[in-house]
Amino acid sequence: MKRILAICLATIMGLSLMGCGGGSKTQENTETAAEETSGLDKSCVGRFADSTAFDPDTETDSMDGGDLAGKGDLDSMDIDWSTVKAAIIVKTLSNESWTNIAGGMKDALEAHGVKTVDLVAPDSESDAEQQQSLCDALVNKGYDIIFMSPQGDTTLDAQCRDAHDAGTVVVNAFDSTMQGADLYVGNISLDTGRLAAKYICEDWSGEEGQVAVIEGLPGAYASINRTAGFLEGCENYDGIEVVADVVGNWDRQEAMDQAATIINQYPDIKGIYCCNDTMALGVIEAVKEAGKLGQICVVGSDGVEGAISSIGSGEQTGTIDLNLYEGGKMAAEAGLYLLAGVDMPRVIKVPQIVITEDNTADHVGYDPDK
Repeated sequence: MKRILAICLATIMGLSLMGCGGGSKTQENTETAAEETSGLDKSCVGRFADSTAFDPDTETDSMDGGDLAGKGDLDSMDIDWSTVKAAIIVKTLSNESWTNIAGGMKDALEAHGVKTVDLVAPDSESDAEQQQSLCDALVNKGYDIIFMSPQGDTTLDAQCRDAHDAGTVVVNAFDSTMQGADLYVGNISLDTGRLAAKYICEDWSGEEGQVAVIEGLPGAYASINRTAGFLEGCENYDGIEVVADVVGNWDRQEAMDQAATIINQYPDIKGIYCCNDTMALGVIEAVKEAGKLGQICVVGSDGVEGAISSIGSGEQTGTIDLNLYEGGKMAAEAGLYLLAGVDMPRVIKVPQIVITEDNTADHVGYDPDK
């Protein structure tokens, strides 16, 4: 509970920035911020400002997040990390996935000595306007680095440009993209869907039978690419038929209702893939009501604690664990490497694995009480 309280307090503090923000960004403000934070290298700011059609899932200038330690020991570098001012803006803090990501970033920054870490988020995962307003306030505060998780592709592009104008490094942390961000850290969403397809179609169904997919919010980067990866993966099996591709809007009840309809129409269906675990937990309720628990494979994405618990109790079949807390830590450390002037690729790929009842101990989760 201590960590949850800390995050809530940080959010409230961040929301107050909207009231005291304002004013135009000037060269004087940028120079003052640079003087206060000695030893930092801001040469990476805007390094992809002229980029177009960026897609982290297909970007070749990348590295595995598990190899970040090879970039050097951050704590041994000749930088006073305590003087760094950092801000984090995620999609929401009402979703466990984003509290995991935000918690990982905040914990890693503080572990390396960063004292100013302001965390903000809109009330809803679909409120792009509130996120833009919150981000506008952050940009005016002279941070050295801002970690942004946009509601959708392009929704924070203007804020990214404004941050660059203020001399601020911008890290795109997970999911939807900003074309000009200095670094992207997150999962390869196509691979998320591919992993789900392989497990459902091969390991569970024996390469034969009917399957379905429940997408997230229309237009959301993760939903689009996870679905595309799943459908692509299903094409590898001649005996697999995708009988339904429906929208669940990341919502548990909507996914439950959609699953009930699918099961009624296709009583022999063998598997349902959900683009997040919230929806998968709803689908499990529909499966139980239909009396088909253990007969229909239900796989989600994210690796949230509710899903891990359900898997451990023999209900949800599996999840694609996105290592969100560890991924948040990777995002923070990759951003610090940029500030230290370390040469970094454009994309840092956060590893992901399939979690089933046999390997729940492999899940790396976020413990808010630690």
